[in-house]
Amino acid sequence: MGQTPSTGQWIQGSSGATANVKTMWDGRFLYVFAKVSDTLLSDASSNPWEEDSLEIFIDQNLGKTPYYQADDAQYRVNFDNVQSYGGSASSAKMTSSVLTVAGGYHIEAAIDLDAITEQSETLIGFDPGGMILEDDGEVKIYYGASDTVECVATADVDDLVKLCLEQSVLK
Repeated sequence: MGQTPSTGQWIQGSSGATANVKTMWDGRFLYVFAKVSDTLLSDASSNPWEEDSLEIFIDQNLGKTPYYQADDAQYRVNFDNVQSYGGSASSAKMTSSVLTVAGGYHIEAAIDLDAITEQSETLIGFDPGGMILEDDGEVKIYYGASDTVECVATADVDDLVKLCLEQSVLK
């Protein structure tokens, strides 16, 4: 089995938060589990996107449009389990739990995929803070924190799929 996706490369700055993120989909819900390492947690900003948090963007029909459609949603949960939303996202569509641990926090989230019906080979757009699939199968996952750092994690798409199929993170 490949490596667990993890962060450790910074686009801006030379240090900051890191995270290991795992996902799973059962056809109705997208499950996200993130272990965030960050010793400087802040929710001081009045803008939720500038707080230490995990942002998840979902494009259920994989339309890849430059604007929000009815199936597009932006979910955010900070280290205190405070949620905020954009697009079609709402508190009725996401359940989350956060555990603060020494040196960071863990987030578990379940998001209702209510705009699609599960079918063989169904694809959805999913962005935990920003994700790009390169032609060679490398996935780049971008994320940031209120520490003014933008980070990127890399993983092989086949390793990610295998992890999702083999490991259940919400029990």
